[in-house]
Amino acid sequence: HDRIWDRLEQEYEQMKRLEEEGKRTVFSGSTARAQPEYSHDPVATGVALKIRYKKENGVVLCFFGDGAIHQGSFHESLNLAKIWNLPIVYICENNLYGISNPHENQTPIRDLSVRAMAYNMPGQTVDGNDVLEVFEAAQKAAKRARAQEGPTLIECKTYRWRGHHEGDPNQGERY
Repeated sequence: HDRIWDRLEQEYEQMKRLEEEGKRTVFSGSTARAQPEYSHDPVATGVALKIRYKKENGVVLCFFGDGAIHQGSFHESLNLAKIWNLPIVYICENNLYGISNPHENQTPIRDLSVRAMAYNMPGQTVDGNDVLEVFEAAQKAAKRARAQEGPTLIECKTYRWRGHHEGDPNQGERY
């Protein structure tokens, strides 16, 4: 177990260094980086576990796209976060498309934040284009996490202004 905690501590220190440089940190695989590559909620959940284990005063903000919410790792992460009462806020940036697949073709659920009910944690849908609404929701969730009241899921509904990725042939187009 000590090797795991040592590794988590290294990742946490890397995240803090990136933040000090003014970069928005996210997780890519097992390493804190300034650019997201794929679903990183399990690693972010691990960092929250490290914060809880070391009795540190921190909260993890885990950002991911709406496509990630349909993966098993998302559900495993929320389940563990709730069971262990971890200081983490899961923030889903829902642009209504998973790559080129419209939201309504992926799930019958209108608001993805309702998935939080399955884990007995708060879930909230906000207008992802309203910076003040997003800030207030995140601030409230972080306050809950710091008070050891557990994780929260926030869904930010937004609009995709560009293609899914830089090499997307539909760059600048809606699908």
